[in-house]
Amino acid sequence: MQEIITFLQTTMESAFSQIEGLMGYIWLIGALILLLLEISTPGLFFFLSFACGCITAALMAFLAYPFMWQCIGLAGATITSFLAMRSYFTVSKMTSPTTEEKAPIKTNFHALIGEECVVVKKIEPHKSGQVKVKGEQWAARAKDNVVLHEGTVVLVIGIEGNKLIVQ
Repeated sequence: MQEIITFLQTTMESAFSQIEGLMGYIWLIGALILLLLEISTPGLFFFLSFACGCITAALMAFLAYPFMWQCIGLAGATITSFLAMRSYFTVSKMTSPTTEEKAPIKTNFHALIGEECVVVKKIEPHKSGQVKVKGEQWAARAKDNVVLHEGTVVLVIGIEGNKLIVQ
């Protein structure tokens, strides 16, 4: 039994010593594959973090660091680049580059508040009608329970459920 264990250990050490010289290239191939995956998945920027980690591990392999340190470098660079990209994209999506004070950008239905729209289906007191805003039709109610006829230009002042509140 001891002979089998010794044989397996020497075989594994021999195989690993042959691969050890190629680890830098293996890490670079892994980075290339991850970059290709990143290109094929639009909008995620997920695989890019792992590619950065692979490039760091490849650099460490070329500088003759042990495999364990290459793995630590891979993990550290992946986590660091993921957190850096997360904070960058969170900040850049939440702020407008054109404003001085970097006010949050309104998205989804919040962006409709303050927009002018046209009544396309009559709005009556206590009944909803429809308005067209930014090319889309939305259910709407009048704020002061007044009658708004088709073609009237109104202003979106709020949202209640799935209906716009206009005046």
